[in-house]
Amino acid sequence: MHTLVLLGELDHASAAALEAAIERLCETELDGITLDLSKLTRIDATGVAVIAFRCRWCERHGFDFALIEGTAAIQQVFAESGALEHLPFLAAPADRAAAADRAQSPDRAPAGAPQAEPQPQPADANAESHSYLHAGSHAQRTAPAL
Repeated sequence: MHTLVLLGELDHASAAALEAAIERLCETELDGITLDLSKLTRIDATGVAVIAFRCRWCERHGFDFALIEGTAAIQQVFAESGALEHLPFLAAPADRAAAADRAQSPDRAPAGAPQAEPQPQPADANAESHSYLHAGSHAQRTAPAL
């Protein structure tokens, strides 16, 4: 699974860059894409529509697709569009780590008990990888005053 971290603003002016990045990633030998929205500063209806379209596109082409939640403001735009309940959102990374710690707590061995050795994981061509897409910012797209 490859994680694409989106930075800046995802709107009508930057949506094509996201679509091109997803298509490039799908041309490689990966099994899926996770879009990390936690670094987005703004998203508009076009950004939401592109994500929803590419989610369905990936699924139709046999790729896994998931989203890491953005800030409350980003999530609100998804909720207002009605897309929130239709997209495969994962909890934010900090929330997932805390949940994993809670899940492991009951299974901990008593003090003094032998501890299991961590098992090495085989190398995998589809191992987790990351890339970044700077979607843009309003300041970059605004024409200078004359």
